[in-house]
Amino acid sequence: MMQTHLDPIPQAAVQLMNQRNKEILYAGETDAAGFVKFTITPDGFNNNPQFLLTVSKDDDFSLLKLQRNQISTHGFDISGIPYLTDGYEAFLYTDRGVYRPGETVNFVGIVRGKNNETPPSSPLQIEVTVARSRLPEAARLSSSPLQIEVTDPNYAISQIFEEKTDADGACEVQIPLPAHAPTGKYIISMKLDNKQIGAGSFQVEEFMPDRMKVSVEADKDSYKLGDEVNLEVNVANLFGAAAVGRKVKAYYY
Repeated sequence: MMQTHLDPIPQAAVQLMNQRNKEILYAGETDAAGFVKFTITPDGFNNNPQFLLTVSKDDDFSLLKLQRNQISTHGFDISGIPYLTDGYEAFLYTDRGVYRPGETVNFVGIVRGKNNETPPSSPLQIEVTVARSRLPEAARLSSSPLQIEVTDPNYAISQIFEEKTDADGACEVQIPLPAHAPTGKYIISMKLDNKQIGAGSFQVEEFMPDRMKVSVEADKDSYKLGDEVNLEVNVANLFGAAAVGRKVKAYYY
């Protein structure tokens, strides 16, 4: 619509239609804030309609082809996650992206259903397997449909956890890594009733973690040729005693 200001336009007729056969799928009118909301059900996507949005008020009219995009998306995967129409989906997070063998991975899973619903809490069951062999100390407490699998870089299921979600649809799991854990990419997958609803990953690598924190501050923001540059270097150990007697080298380019 032709408009020379940013004020909301109330009582404007809005229609969402199928561009192919001009079937009106949804119709509404903007409120005092110039806003209208359509709830599109899965039935609205039958026969893959090309959506066309029209807005009119008095003698003014505007339309928008929702399938049109000014940026070429050829060769790019822009499909995204399919719209959730039933069941549940999970979002998985770890506290870090890389770990060393022998460390513990702190993992959080958040489960949501259609319209952001939380799943009902389920009984707790914990079972751990390593290299496809079940550990004798694995404990079965009761049956549960929510299952978490950890796959190592050799594509072997290294550990299995069966958990329950809390009132917020979330669960926390600590994944201990053995000292001989193979390095590489690990996959975490969450299943509900034997159906995968989410996945994540983390790396296991042999690396030396940062032991000191170094900060450098100059006495001025800018210098001229021939000026003397004074730098203040602060070094702190990330644990233990103060960083005293450390050798410091400075370079300029």
